[in-house]
Formats: sequence, C-alpha cells, structure tokens
Amino acid sequence: MSLLAKYVKAEGERKRYQIDYTNWLDTGEAVLSVAFTVNNQSLTKPLVIDGVQVLPTVLGVQYYISGGLDTTQYDVTALLTTTTGPQIREDDIVVVVRGT
Repeated sequence: MSLLAKYVKAEGERKRYQIDYTNWLDTGEAVLSVAFTVNNQSLTKPLVIDGVQVLPTVLGVQYYISGGLDTTQYDVTALLTTTTGPQIREDDIVVVVRGT
C-alpha cells in the first residue's frame, strides 16, 4: 500500500476527486472498479464516499467525499480492480475534516 493522497475539507462540503491510474496500468489495461473503505469511521457523523464512477478513458475513477466530523482524520483504502488478470491495487487516502 502507498499513500495516494491527502485531502482537507470542511464538514459541510461535498467535493469531487479523481484518481488517475495511467502511469500504473499496462498498455490496453483498464479500470474495472474502485471500492472505498473508511477504516476509522465516525459513528455520529460518518465520512461518505459516493458517486464512484470509472472515467470515460477507463484509466481512472471519479468520486465524491462529504460529511465527516470536524477536526477528525479519516483513513480510507481505495481498492482498484483492473481488466488484466485482473490486477488488484490497494492505496491509502487520508481525509482531514477541518474545524470551522
């Protein structure tokens, strides 16, 4: 696993993000899916990852992050599955919800 990104957002924001796997994929290989897991979820105000869709180029994925509890850091795992093999890749994302 590797740290893919660190995002900072406010509690009330819903922001769009993308992961581009172009430099990791083999020629002709495409993204099938990416599943996200929030590893330290807040029970009172959960971090939400939704609207996940493979980009039209099939070389990446787009998704939205919303919610979360102010001043909390969330550790997220992105699990990529590709058309070749299929290959599976696991990356870490850190999301910090900043206080107002």
